[in-house]
Amino acid sequence: MRMQHKIIDPHLHFFDLSQGQYHWLKNQNPPYWPDKHIIQKNFNEHNLILNDNFTLEGIIHIEAGFNNDYPVEEINFLNKSIRHTPFKAISFIDMTLPLAEFSIQLLSLKKQATPALIGIRHIMEGDDIDLLFSKNLIHNLKLLASNNLIFEAQFELNNIKATQQLAEYAHQIPNLTLVINHCGLVCENNYIDWQQAIGVLSNHSNIYIKCSGWEMNNRQYKQDWLQEVITYLIKSLSFKRVMLASNFPLCLFSKSYAALWQSYLDLNLKKTIWQAISYTNAKSLYQIKSNKAQKPENP
Repeated sequence: MRMQHKIIDPHLHFFDLSQGQYHWLKNQNPPYWPDKHIIQKNFNEHNLILNDNFTLEGIIHIEAGFNNDYPVEEINFLNKSIRHTPFKAISFIDMTLPLAEFSIQLLSLKKQATPALIGIRHIMEGDDIDLLFSKNLIHNLKLLASNNLIFEAQFELNNIKATQQLAEYAHQIPNLTLVINHCGLVCENNYIDWQQAIGVLSNHSNIYIKCSGWEMNNRQYKQDWLQEVITYLIKSLSFKRVMLASNFPLCLFSKSYAALWQSYLDLNLKKTIWQAISYTNAKSLYQIKSNKAQKPENP
């Protein structure tokens, strides 16, 4: 009998186009991808089809612009629609708000969204990278930490000044957990500077990194590129701070959900390392409880 590998996917998105806003998915709004039609449809847990090598034990849903003004609406949507898979949710609040306003929004969201809520993401890539230097950010990060919530950071790590700023937050708030999305948007053109950035992060044990989003820079990425980046991260940060993820449904720009996870397994990592980066690290970090009783279907 073939051994099945337990996995937890710590970075994916579900859409219901009839309920959510998803401004970024509309053709008239950026990003202007010619193949955007591939993801302009509804996606839910039933679309997470794996081959017989895997069993999906949990998922982390990352905010996808359902309604950024009322982020609890996205979590309400998840609570109603996810019925068979243990999950946690990363929501959105503007991390640059004055502390008083941020506190009101965070505590309101936490009250309404517990136990699903596990953290906050505010994308700060591209032209928004200056948001990392907001004078309000450190105060809001401290509030996240005091509420045992994760901050998910998405920006170009090869911007060394920005990476140093993130490392400084990690140093000043040692009880804060920071998770970098999509390998810090690494690509072959910024790989040298990216490696330097990983060195900046290496001594901060409260910074983790998720390996996903390969398709965002190159739809035709190669297996060798996955091997190079993931191996470098494991060597530099230790396997205890690295997680594999899908970025579903955006992964479909390049390959199926099953094919992506098979490509991770085909890295032929040591068993202890594979288990950590595909399951154990995410289970612990995001507090996923397996074997959740299934919810009854809606009548």
